[in-house]
Amino acid sequence: MTDKKMRSNQATLETLRQLRSVLLYHQTAGIEEYQHSADIAEFLQMSSAMLLKQTDAQKHDGAPLAQGKSREASQQVPPNSSSVQERIGDIKKEVAICRKCDLAERRVVPVNGIGAGNGRVKLLIVGGWLALEPACSAATATGNDVGTQVFGTDEDRMVARMLDAIHLSSEEAFITNLIKCGIETTSQPQARHIDACISYLQRQIAATGPDVICTMGIVASRTLLQMARPLSQLRGRFHSYRLGQDHTIPVMPTYHPTFLLKNPEMKKATWSDLQSIQKKLAK
Repeated sequence: MTDKKMRSNQATLETLRQLRSVLLYHQTAGIEEYQHSADIAEFLQMSSAMLLKQTDAQKHDGAPLAQGKSREASQQVPPNSSSVQERIGDIKKEVAICRKCDLAERRVVPVNGIGAGNGRVKLLIVGGWLALEPACSAATATGNDVGTQVFGTDEDRMVARMLDAIHLSSEEAFITNLIKCGIETTSQPQARHIDACISYLQRQIAATGPDVICTMGIVASRTLLQMARPLSQLRGRFHSYRLGQDHTIPVMPTYHPTFLLKNPEMKKATWSDLQSIQKKLAK
């Protein structure tokens, strides 16, 4: 196969993978039908395994979308159904080989998230991205695993203490990032990288069906809430994230653990936010 043809095939596969990611999110969000055509019907019948197999990734069975049927035959997938739970693993595999943007070229480790072993959770925590010191990158190259980090070593310990303080187990929470690439501190994600990654987070929200979302840091808070205000004005009260046409999830913005490690005087404000989350979950 010529280099030109190989590049063309890779570009086609990447386009299909991105389109399929958007369609999966549409389905979990409650979009039940599209204008029917033979081409759309054929594509919707493709499983994720058909795409991933061609990139030498591990095979897995993907749940096909609704196949261009009428409204009467279409069904909305509820957030905590078994088919959506299975999709959590699909998302992880897609994240591991994602090439949606140029940030993948600087990726040290993919960051899918931790927790939510059984699918549905009470609390979903969202940060910005995992920033790794160059030493961590070298450690990864020699076989030491940093793949279990989400926010960073010290930051993840702080989040674990936060969960313990509001009496949530690790199985009751899912912790993830807006951007799914762990990168060196010398790299700075841009808006286009957020645009490329947002569908993964949207699908994770639909898959875990959290009772409450906690956004940590200005980037995650502004992106999820679509508000440009300072974090100091966003935190301290609940906002809403719309999942599908009929369901909203309360969102509490607060400070990121990295910020708290550098500004410990702000821990009191974050503790107040956590207490509000605890009360909301108790209702």
